[in-house]
Amino acid sequence: MHVKLIQNSITNVSLLVVVDKEMISQYYNRTVEQLARTINVPGFRKGNVPITVAVKHLNDQLVQSEFLESIMNDVYINAIKEVKITPANQPNVSIKKFVPYDNLELEYKVDVIGEIKLANLLTLKTKKEFIKVKPADINKIVEDLREKEAEKKEVKRPAKLKDEVVFDFEGIDPKTKETIAGAKSEDYSLVLGSKSFIPGFEEELVGLKKDDKKEFKITFPADYHAAELKSKVVLFKIYIKSVQELVLPEINEKFVEKLGPFKSLEDLKKAISDQLQQENDKNSKQIFDNKIVEELVEKSTVDLPDSLVESELDRVIEADKRNVLMNGQTFEEHLKSEGVDEKQHRESNRKLAITQIKAGLILSKIATEKGIEVTDQELFDRLSMLRQYYATDEAMIKELDNKDNQLDIKNRMMVEKTLDFLEKEQAKSK
Repeated sequence: MHVKLIQNSITNVSLLVVVDKEMISQYYNRTVEQLARTINVPGFRKGNVPITVAVKHLNDQLVQSEFLESIMNDVYINAIKEVKITPANQPNVSIKKFVPYDNLELEYKVDVIGEIKLANLLTLKTKKEFIKVKPADINKIVEDLREKEAEKKEVKRPAKLKDEVVFDFEGIDPKTKETIAGAKSEDYSLVLGSKSFIPGFEEELVGLKKDDKKEFKITFPADYHAAELKSKVVLFKIYIKSVQELVLPEINEKFVEKLGPFKSLEDLKKAISDQLQQENDKNSKQIFDNKIVEELVEKSTVDLPDSLVESELDRVIEADKRNVLMNGQTFEEHLKSEGVDEKQHRESNRKLAITQIKAGLILSKIATEKGIEVTDQELFDRLSMLRQYYATDEAMIKELDNKDNQLDIKNRMMVEKTLDFLEKEQAKSK
């Protein structure tokens, strides 16, 4: 097989392939053998028709079609390996010359990933930061635990911060005077100062006592999750049903033992500190991974074909649509809340799509150059762990058995190992 590479542009090539006669003969015989198993010939059992007999009974056009489909796919795979290119999509193939089962010349036009010029790993500035647990962080958790264990005592005095208030409320559109969907509730419980309600709402309840009524207006945040309420002014009508003081328990041996296998406050704080440090380490790792990838993308160069960028943009937009639907919005409502049309929204995601493609290619190249691999045993262990975690989810277990999904998991593991390698290399350069 002779392959000639023609560089049409930085990201598009043509492969002119002359297939040798030996390969043509091999694929012709294979095609006839496969088709011979499917035909009925008097005097022979189906599947046992001799090749010499089958040839006389096979449709020439069918043989030719099956032969070309089979050989063109394999020729392409061998050709890209020989010239060492990285295709970005499926090729456009054309037959330049075909003398049945004697001479075959093919042309493949395909978009390719251009040259990847990696940043010098020794010059990368991103370092992993150690986030230390502060005493104030531990004390806050202890106070939160006290609040969870607090007893509620109804009081007649006006409500203050840290009190739990039970009330009815109704949100009304000041213009239409109609109740806003989802903005009405009875016996709603809220700890004042918890900041779990709309900004400014809890402060309006401070100073109110049982049986008090109040009306006030609140402007919803511009980034509120419901598009129809973003930056909207709403009139709230409130009726207070009770004010309860939270009586915090003393921090003593009884309190500590109630929370777990702790013998003292020091044991409790130690456990809290260890848990917080694990979370800090995880966050620190995530911050490092994001920043090192950003720096690699910024300092490396990758030539990308437009077709690959558009395909990734399609994937990004589809994921965006799914997320919007999960948040209770239609995609049209989402676009309206952003003040853009679908075309503008797509363009606003172009940089993200390009960055994601480049990041994947750069990390893959580093893994190749540094000999980073995911072994079959490592993949087996990860799949075993996932199967154990999702043991009661039959649908997920089925997904884990899918070969394409396993390949995706393996690729993600490769990214993890590559990022771990970069973290270790950066630590050495301190």
